[in-house]
Amino acid sequence: DVASITGEICCDNGESIVVWSEDFSIPEIANNNKHADWLEDNGDKIVKNHGYVPGENAGVMDGHYAVTSNTSAIRNGTGILADRYDHTSNDGSGGFLFVNVGATAVNALLFEKLITGFCEEIPYNFSLWLLQVEGYGVDANLRFEIEAELTDGTNKILANRPTGTIMKETNDDNDQWRKYGVSFTVPKNTDKLYLRVYNFSSSGDGNDLCFDDLVLSACQPTLS
Repeated sequence: DVASITGEICCDNGESIVVWSEDFSIPEIANNNKHADWLEDNGDKIVKNHGYVPGENAGVMDGHYAVTSNTSAIRNGTGILADRYDHTSNDGSGGFLFVNVGATAVNALLFEKLITGFCEEIPYNFSLWLLQVEGYGVDANLRFEIEAELTDGTNKILANRPTGTIMKETNDDNDQWRKYGVSFTVPKNTDKLYLRVYNFSSSGDGNDLCFDDLVLSACQPTLS
């Protein structure tokens, strides 16, 4: 159920290629209550301004996060959450990123992914699926930012787009995942790309977010 896709470019030839993706399918957390971290290949943390919570059935309170296969493996400030599975498999065999947004994270960076190795001067789409797992309290509101680091040492913002209010769950079905995204074109002489998501809302009850199926795709060039 795609409720909201912001600014997604349609490729001229209808073809796109996946440059990078993350579905959090970590074998050791499948169908159990274990948690995992989300790190770059070099060990740097991708989630920012929040602390990782390891263990089983651990309390992921305000200001913390974990990769898990089921929200029932998480205790937030109001207790154990109802069963919610990942968007990819919808059966607990996959995983997703859960972030209990912290009180000090208003207008703060939630996560940042570094991308290298890409084509220049073609359109790209960055999208992800979101689920807000509490049907009351603070409304979630995020902002996408894409920044290019150029070979001359300067930086350029390529996209800056808010999601608007992210709808809360309204029933007990696992059908409330919604897709959000942003599109941009990579300029010449780009060395690195940074995919960022910022939080726009306060903490407290609500603003407990699940992220899954992050994809950076590029329009395939039309050969002439």
